[in-house]
Amino acid sequence: MEFQRTFWKYAHRRYQTRKLSVLPELAMGTWALFFVLIYAAAFMAGWYPTLVEAAVALCLIGLPMGYSILHWRIRKEKAKGADALYRKLASVNSFRRP
Repeated sequence: MEFQRTFWKYAHRRYQTRKLSVLPELAMGTWALFFVLIYAAAFMAGWYPTLVEAAVALCLIGLPMGYSILHWRIRKEKAKGADALYRKLASVNSFRRP
């Protein structure tokens, strides 16, 4: 729950007054898809990564894909209205009992 609060607080502060574009999502998604295809071809050719190579592959695929998905969630929420990010922030900031 703490991650949701932090995420929507960041989204509200950064994107409340900005117009969001689909371009970053497409760019990061294309980047991740490109490396998925590269690594899939390498696996089919018989290549097995070391631990370091696997970590690099995870960063080249996972980070851009994660950014793309999170940006899409913000854009989808913002499309609901002018104050949608504020309403989402307020809904996750509900009072928690100790």
